[in-house]
Amino acid sequence: CLEKACPSMVASQGAESGDTHSVGEPELIRVACTLNRSHEENQRKHGELVVTNRQIFWIEDGSQDPSMLFPYEKIMLHAVSHDEGEGGPCLYCQVTDDHPDADELDTEELRFFLDDSSQLDEVFSLMSESAAAAPNASGDNEGKFVCEL
Repeated sequence: CLEKACPSMVASQGAESGDTHSVGEPELIRVACTLNRSHEENQRKHGELVVTNRQIFWIEDGSQDPSMLFPYEKIMLHAVSHDEGEGGPCLYCQVTDDHPDADELDTEELRFFLDDSSQLDEVFSLMSESAAAAPNASGDNEGKFVCEL
């Protein structure tokens, strides 16, 4: 489900890059940012975006558990927007959740407005490298590619 991550899946043990979580993954980067979700127009929430080799997750301020968790195979698109409108430069993601009982995919747009926008390109690069190395849900990476504009 896109609404909540399972708190038992990832338990934060610190805020420094390289920290590991209960899933045994080291953090590649952790950045403070404001999240704007497509279905929550004008309701921005502040917290931290954490990038690992297998997934990204969001921890809302005041919480120790991730509010959202997205393995790379659920991230259909990620890009950097340097547009000064609509809140300024951000990391843009389209994520999907395929419900077995649904006829179509549930897609959501996320915009992460980093407190330090100079980190946008680094976060994007780490996500791109990790997504390229991550197997897709079927285990077939044929025809998959990463495009940097």
